[in-house]
Amino acid sequence: MNLNLSRTFPRDQTFLGISSIGLNLGLRNSDLAASGPDQEDGSHQVATVALSTRSEPFENLFYNSLMTAIYDDDADGDDTTTRMSFQGVSTLQWRPEDRPFIVTGTLRTLTEKIERNDDGESSGSDTLLAAATLGLRWPVNDRFSVNLGLRGSYQDVSRDEGGALGEDAGGDGQRFDAGLVAGANYVSRTRQLAGFDWRWDARASTDSGFSNDEGLDSRETFGLGHRFERMLEDLIFVPVRFSFAQDLNLGFDPNGDELIGAGLSDSISFSYAGAGAASSTFARLSLRDTRDLIGEGDEFQSLQARIGRRVAISRQRRLQGDISAQASRQVSEGETDIFVTASGNFAYLHRNLFDIENLGLRSELRVNVVNLDQLFGASSGELDNEFLRNDWRNTLIYRIGRLATSLETTLFQRGTGLSYLAVLRFRRDFGGGQ
Repeated sequence: MNLNLSRTFPRDQTFLGISSIGLNLGLRNSDLAASGPDQEDGSHQVATVALSTRSEPFENLFYNSLMTAIYDDDADGDDTTTRMSFQGVSTLQWRPEDRPFIVTGTLRTLTEKIERNDDGESSGSDTLLAAATLGLRWPVNDRFSVNLGLRGSYQDVSRDEGGALGEDAGGDGQRFDAGLVAGANYVSRTRQLAGFDWRWDARASTDSGFSNDEGLDSRETFGLGHRFERMLEDLIFVPVRFSFAQDLNLGFDPNGDELIGAGLSDSISFSYAGAGAASSTFARLSLRDTRDLIGEGDEFQSLQARIGRRVAISRQRRLQGDISAQASRQVSEGETDIFVTASGNFAYLHRNLFDIENLGLRSELRVNVVNLDQLFGASSGELDNEFLRNDWRNTLIYRIGRLATSLETTLFQRGTGLSYLAVLRFRRDFGGGQ
């Protein structure tokens, strides 16, 4: 269940420059039935409170903030994990009308407590984190830009051995760091070269800072790249855009004037987009190869394919869907890992259902297949029992003026297990418009 309250203030009725304020209260309760004789019933409760504000306290000065409190209780038989956290993100931006630059300041805070009970053994962790950045972006012209920034962070982590999911036994204690970041980017004009649109770009950055555990540290990076693009009219009877790009990145240790990193990235893509009177189709195939030129010689290759279509069946009904597949190969420290996944998303939207005005239906099916590499024998290891991760979501929504009521039901499949979720929402909009 969710309760959303929001209010937008006209410019002549703002208080302290606040233009909008929003409050979201969420409560979710899921009871999960065991999918096998060796498994136990479970439950999952999540409660959230989020407060967002937007304001313009002074001319050309804009402030946004989002404060969120979360309580998460996940039980699987006798094993329980409880998480309580409070996090906030605040952004202040100055965009003067008579100056060509933008100044942005950001503050992120997090305090979190995790308690875990696994077969009668208790463990937990406490985390306090604060990070702030202040940056200036100066677009000198449409091809050259300069960035300057200050950063600082503080974190205090305390946990038992294995105290939180996915964490190891290290990393406790306090850590703080601060630094200066500067960079420049240049993009050339597009030129014609052998029938292709060609352009190149160059970039450089430096990051110098201090941390209590590593002392002074500095790193400089340089990059140079170029790109070819061309529309191939008769490749497969439809116009296909072809793109080829290369990027070279170098990293230096200015203290020892030593090359500490070098990487080369190549990418190729073919894309198509077409539209008719009541439909549109898009497709994309991309390949990417990234490898280190020094050190251990790590590599990463990926192949991605996606195709989708949207069809307006009538003025009130619409059908859309897309299918994608991804394959990747990673070589690190002499070990080779291959990952293959596939997914599909299909949605049916119907306005004025049963000829009832303001009554709408959205039915969405999402299919995800992971660890296909194990099915095809590309990787070793036992097949994950949850290689099928699908859900079918149906949402019925009815609006009366500013009031909206929705009923959402979702059926989940994880391997051979099934579960469901039902959510009833009420929404009331305040202020702005009629």
